[in-house]
Amino acid sequence: MPYLSNHHIAALAEELKSLDRVAYWVVDYFSAAAIHQRPRQMQHKMRNAPFKFAPGNWTAFFEKRGWQVQELRYFCRRSQSAETAPLNCPCGLDDLRHRLGSATPEAQGVQNVRRLRPA
Repeated sequence: MPYLSNHHIAALAEELKSLDRVAYWVVDYFSAAAIHQRPRQMQHKMRNAPFKFAPGNWTAFFEKRGWQVQELRYFCRRSQSAETAPLNCPCGLDDLRHRLGSATPEAQGVQNVRRLRPA
């Protein structure tokens, strides 16, 4: 999903909301710091697949389209509690902390969004 533009994600959110059988969906989350600090080698290898989705305020972006962030699970917080590095950080937690600074625990994750109930 990070490879789609804000416009495309907005259209997807609207389309999913129109389907009665869809009550939830899972969305990849990347903070602005995580996107900015992607390792240069990864940026080079994935230059044809840049991250485009950058809504600013994630919660407001989805709520405006009829969805509510129900749960956000941060990879690094989960990894720290298990004392292991996330799969996308082969150099380990110390390297990730160095690259992202204090934003590390909340840099990447997945969020579960659910359809807002009509008022």
